[in-house]
Amino acid sequence: MNIYALYQGEEYSYTGTIYEIAEHQHIKISSLYGYGTPARKKRMKPGSKQKILIKLEKYKA
Repeated sequence: MNIYALYQGEEYSYTGTIYEIAEHQHIKISSLYGYGTPARKKRMKPGSKQKILIKLEKYKA
């Protein structure tokens, strides 16, 4: 299971599994995966408030 961090612009928003973040933020899982794509990171402008998903580590339960 992977652990992710969700940021809105430069501000930290939430950390957890993809399912925990989706439930907490009321966002579809497919949308969250889209927030982590390299193309989305390239399109971001400095100072943007877009949401970004960053994979932190793999967690073994």
